[in-house]
Amino acid sequence: MTYQTANDHSAFHSAVGGLRAAITAVGDVLKSIGKSYMDASVASSRMHLIRTLQGKSDAELAHLGLKREDITRHVLRDIYYL
Repeated sequence: MTYQTANDHSAFHSAVGGLRAAITAVGDVLKSIGKSYMDASVASSRMHLIRTLQGKSDAELAHLGLKREDITRHVLRDIYYL
């Protein structure tokens, strides 16, 4: 007499694939949130620098090699062509 067992692993592999996709999706969302937080942080620090430089006198700006009308261009020079 012969015994046969059918080992169907397709349901298991399907479940693992679904779990892997869910974990990847959660990771992508967390990465996006982290990037948004970093972008907001960098933007906030740049605005703080612009306000600080705008608060300086023309003589202080000249000592730094800046003109008042060039403050924004100077602070954002690496991300915008102004």
